[in-house]
Amino acid sequence: MGSHWKLQEVSVAAMSDARVKQAFMTIREGRSPEYVICDAALGEKFLSETRRLGFEGSDAEINTELINLRKQNRLKDCATTNRKKI
Repeated sequence: MGSHWKLQEVSVAAMSDARVKQAFMTIREGRSPEYVICDAALGEKFLSETRRLGFEGSDAEINTELINLRKQNRLKDCATTNRKKI
């Protein structure tokens, strides 16, 4: 019985990761995860898109999930192509 719950937890986490990544890829405009979180307009788009895709959680939980994906190198196929020029 214990392994069943573990398997279910893993599949729920994978679905959450996929939703957050899909939302990020949809709205990012070539920007980095940090930029998306810090920019008010892109941040709102990201949170709205993530919730539209079915992720339930607070703004902080969603943003933390995005940063964790970056730290785990799971956004390597989402290279930053639009950098802020100073």
